[in-house]
Amino acid sequence: MHNANPVDTPMDKSCVLSRELCPKTEEEKKRMAKNPYASAVGSLIYAMMCTRPDLFFAVRMVSRDESNPGPDHWVAVKRILRYLKGTSDLALCYHGESLRLVRYSDADGSANRDERKSTSEYAFLLGGTAITWCSKKQSCISLSTVEAEYVACTSVVQEAIWLRRFLKSLCISAHVDDVIVIYCDNTTTIAYAKDPKYHGRTNHIDTKYHFIRDTIAQG
Repeated sequence: MHNANPVDTPMDKSCVLSRELCPKTEEEKKRMAKNPYASAVGSLIYAMMCTRPDLFFAVRMVSRDESNPGPDHWVAVKRILRYLKGTSDLALCYHGESLRLVRYSDADGSANRDERKSTSEYAFLLGGTAITWCSKKQSCISLSTVEAEYVACTSVVQEAIWLRRFLKSLCISAHVDDVIVIYCDNTTTIAYAKDPKYHGRTNHIDTKYHFIRDTIAQG
């Protein structure tokens, strides 16, 4: 990869990985076994967990079929490495001017072709820089983008509550703004989260995901 050309993003927007792309014959599996796929993915996971939240979604996609990757999976891994080559100077820089705790939440809307489950992603920022991040497959199948975003927001509110308590245990919560700002790019999801009433389109959503409404009501 020393002579590879850098790229601007860790994953191509048209890339969709699934089990359909995995090797079917022993010959195809032997051919793929020549590539250090598991080793490369393991190294990427280490970087992702420690200092590179921008890799989370892409690395999660390539790690799903780690036991039986196909040529397209290997191409996706090499693209992440090319992205790292062009962004090796990036770093997490923490600033003390503002200790507002900000959270960004998103969901990919059933992009998992194998199970049709959405993926929840979030990042918490403190001092303008990410301090914790996650990309996790949802346990339920969402029937709409609104529902996927709602599930993602509700799950992460629990993380926000824990994080506030953790900051308090470090005796720095007094310097952190009282309000936790949550950014979500779906206005309907935001409306559902603030509305205590139940609607026909959301009656089927598991009760535990309405935890966000109670949290908002409590301030």
